[in-house]
Formats: sequence, structure tokens, C-alpha cells
Amino acid sequence: MDVGLRGPCHLFGHPTDELLTKIDSELSQWDSHSAQKVTKVVFGHYPMSFTASTPKKERLELLLVKHSISAYICGHLHTIFGRNIVKHHVYPDSKLTSRDGEFWEWEMGDWRTSRMMRVIAIDQGHTSYSDFDISNLNGSHEDSKTWLPTLVIPTYPLDSRTMNHLRPPSSSLTLNSIRALVLSNQPLISVTARMFDTLNGEMLLLEEMNMHILSKAGESAYMYVSEWNGGKYIDPSGTRYAYQISVVDASGIYTNSSLRPFSINQRFGELKKTWKEFIVMDIVFEHAYIFLLRLAFTILFVFFIFPKAIFHFLEKNGNYNRWVSSLFQGQLTARKAIGLFIWFFVQGCANNAVWCVQLMAIVWMIFFPWFWGEVLPD
Repeated sequence: MDVGLRGPCHLFGHPTDELLTKIDSELSQWDSHSAQKVTKVVFGHYPMSFTASTPKKERLELLLVKHSISAYICGHLHTIFGRNIVKHHVYPDSKLTSRDGEFWEWEMGDWRTSRMMRVIAIDQGHTSYSDFDISNLNGSHEDSKTWLPTLVIPTYPLDSRTMNHLRPPSSSLTLNSIRALVLSNQPLISVTARMFDTLNGEMLLLEEMNMHILSKAGESAYMYVSEWNGGKYIDPSGTRYAYQISVVDASGIYTNSSLRPFSINQRFGELKKTWKEFIVMDIVFEHAYIFLLRLAFTILFVFFIFPKAIFHFLEKNGNYNRWVSSLFQGQLTARKAIGLFIWFFVQGCANNAVWCVQLMAIVWMIFFPWFWGEVLPD
């Protein structure tokens, strides 16, 4: 994103063909590492729904599918439109790879105003995220090690609604263990995994497992694991079973992860989106933008040209004053209410100077962005 005009001119991202070539080159350097498994995550500002094609009509999505990335992490929308700003991209007829092309797109949320932090975790190729709201915390530099909360990040199984992939698990450890990353400045007393059945809308506890440390990094990062029999949790719905990780630290504080639906048999669970979340992520606005733009300008012209035509016709026949008087006499009806709405715009056309200024404003809105963005830079 270049420095330039802000809203609404920065609503869309406009990648160039040179940028896509550069991204292709950056991601291609890992293809030679065939001896080791590489998980690729791409970060960008704009979501795909607000990203335009390049001048050669190339799209960024196909490039990401080509290089088998796990997730595309974006911003731009923040949490204005909701918390479920995610989308699963699937290209079953992709000719760029030897398998079905797919990747997840995740909006990062809003740190600036909402103080929401999204932590991305990669566990044996399984990419996931956990969200944390720390807007209610107060701390200073001196007590930063005590006021920072314990973060519990489940890394497997994945959330069947927003993280599950079509690819099967890659190892026996993946199938036979449940894992979580815990970040804490306090010594930990216990870490427990609880499995629930939510079939009837109730939280029925099925199993409780104590987790032990698999590895540790530094003084505050712990990887916990517990063996389990994942075969007991096969269900076609994808969201029947869920789990939660509970942590107790040395100060006696309990910290629970969010409840995470999962599916061992790789069934996708239904993610309930609001209409705002659906509009901003599931509609590619590049296809609708020209239509919406022309429709908006057409409506503006109608609001100023049509009333002018009515005013000219009524005044020419000497009926304008009589028509206005009829609107303000007698009881208010639905027909008169519509007439008063029309009169509001017609009256604005009575003064030619005012009407011409309004018309010039519309013409300015249409041509000024083009003049500023195309003529002046060139």
C-alpha cells in the first residue's frame, strides 16, 4: 500500500504484476527444501475481497494456492464488521498444484482500539490462531511480569469451523495427542484438557486429561501434551465435540482457553456469520464495484435531474404554485407525504444558481478521483 489519499480512496488494494512476481519469487525459494516440511504463512494488508486484479488480470489467490500456503493473514477491516472475519478459499479444479488448492484467510482484528491480540501457532504443519482481549488490563513497566496474563493456545486439534484443512494429519503423534502452548510468567501447577459433547446444546463432560510438558522455551513458554484416543470423537457434523484447556498457576489463578469445536475425520463445521461479516469477506467487490459505482451516480443524477424536469414542466404550465399549495392544505396522507418528499428536491431546483452548484458537485465527485489519480501523477 503506497502513501497517498486515504478513505475512501484506500478502500481497495491494487497489486501490480511486478509485486506478484516478487511474491512468487519469495515463496518459490522454499520449494527446493523438499527434505523438510515447510509451512508458509503470508501477511498482507488487504483482504482478498477488497483486492483488485493486476493490470494483466492476475489474482493473488491463485498465486497463494500455487505455493500451498496455510494461511493469508490480513488487516484493513479490523473488528468493525465482527469477529468472524475469516474465509476458506477452495479451488478444486486448480491446475497450479497436484492437489485441490486451498488456504485460509484470517483478519487480524483490532489492536489499536480494541486491544485484541491474535496469536498464530504452527504445530507440525497445522496452522491455527487464538484471540485474546487484553483491553481491561492495567500495568506499568515495573510490574509488567506480573500483570501480563497467562495465554492458553490450543494447537491441536484445530477448530473445525475456521482452521480445519482437507489434508489428513501427517503423523501418529498428531492423531494420538492433544496439544497446547501456554505462555505464562508464573510457575504452572496443572494443565488439564476437557472434552465435551454439545449435541443437544448442553456441555456434557466426556473426558478429563492431565497434560504434561512436552518442551519448554525460555522462562515462560511451555508446550503441553496429553495422549488420547481421537477415534472416539468421529462425528459427521464437525462441531459436536469440543475441548477446552484449563491452566492453574502458582498464584491460584485459573485460565481457560476458548471452547474449540473439532473434527477428527476432517469434517468442516458451520461457522455462523453475521450479514456484515458475510458481505465484507465472501463478496469479491472487484466484480460488483463498477456496477455499484454507476448505480450510485445514476441515483445522484436522478435526484437532481428528475426534480429539475418536474419544476420546469410545472412552472411552464403555471401549475407549480397550485401544486405546492395542495401539499400544505388538508390532512396529511401517504400521497401528500410522498409529494412533500419530492417537493423538497424540486424546491432546491427553483434557484438555478444553487442547482448548478449541486450538479457541479456531482460531476466533481465523478471526475476528481480520476483526475487526481491518473492525470496529475502522469
